Amino acid sequence: MIGILTLMITAIVIAQIDPEAVNDKIETALEDDEEFQKKIAEQKKELEKLRQEIKSINANPKKPIDPKRKEQLRKEIVAVSKEAEKRKAAKKGKSDNSGSGSQGKG
Repeated sequence: MIGILTLMITAIVIAQIDPEAVNDKIETALEDDEEFQKKIAEQKKELEKLRQEIKSINANPKKPIDPKRKEQLRKEIVAVSKEAEKRKAAKKGKSDNSGSGSQGKG
């Protein structure tokens, strides 16, 4: 009996969904995805550039690094580290928030 009621309620809810609103959500998700893909592509380019630098340093370790370049690299490392920490905190915050809704009243 409960299964039939659940199915009926689900059918009513589905019937009330506005198809236009669903299409809007899909379009928004795709736009967000395109932006995300652009960010990923930019990050991949940066990583590849750093990999090439590391290879060149490994190929010739005795070659001294330009002090200006060394300081610039140090700043980039700090910036990337901070960004990574922010992402970790954001992920942790999202996972904490999503988990707290199910705990409710005991």
